[in-house]
Amino acid sequence: MAARTTAKEINQKWEVHSGKVAGGEMARFERGNIHVDEDLSRDLRRDVESFVYSAARAFKEGMKALGREMGKDIGFMFQKQATYERGLQALHVIDFALADYLRETRTSWSQRLVQTRNAIDHEGWTLPRIVYKVRNGRVEASQPLIDGQPALEFVDFMLDRLSCFVEDFTAHCLQCRMPPGVTITELPIAGRPTESPERFRLTLRRGGLPE
Repeated sequence: MAARTTAKEINQKWEVHSGKVAGGEMARFERGNIHVDEDLSRDLRRDVESFVYSAARAFKEGMKALGREMGKDIGFMFQKQATYERGLQALHVIDFALADYLRETRTSWSQRLVQTRNAIDHEGWTLPRIVYKVRNGRVEASQPLIDGQPALEFVDFMLDRLSCFVEDFTAHCLQCRMPPGVTITELPIAGRPTESPERFRLTLRRGGLPE
C-alpha cells in the first residue's frame, strides 16, 4: 500500500508540474536562459527513493515471509546468482510451475528493482535532476531516467509487476494447500464484476471451471 500510494503521488506531482511548465505558468525562456519557478527534482528524488524502498521491502520481506509460512521458501530469489540457480533447481523438482514463474520474475523485473534499491543504499545513486528544454518556443520538462527508462514508466511498471506477483504467488500458495477436490480458477477480465473485480474464485477440480 505504501508503494501504491507513493506511485500515485509521483504521477500526480509530475502531471501538475509538467502541465504548468508546458503552459508557461511556471517556466519561461528569457534571454537565452530557461527559468523555472518550482524545483520538483528534490521532491521527485525523495518520492522515487521511497517507492523503491517500499516496493523492494514488500517483495523481499513480505513475500519471503509469506512463502516461508506457506511452505514455499523463495529466499534464494534474493541471493547471488550461484545460490539462486541452486535454489531454483531444487524447487523445480517439487514445483516446476512456481520455479518457471520465479525465473521469469527475476529475469524480467525483480532483479532490476533490487539492484536499484542496492544502488541507492551502497553506491550513492540518486535520481538525476529534471531536464528542461525549449521546443517550438515553449519550455518542456523531461523525466529523469531510472535504468534507462523514464522515471514514471519505471514506477508504473514496477508497481504493476509487484501487484501481480503478490496476487499470483499468494494464490499459488493457497492453491497448493486446498483440500482434495477444490482448486482456484482465474476469471477473465471481461467476467469480473465491476463492483467487485475479483481475479480468483474457488471451483471444483472435477466439473468446475478451468483450474
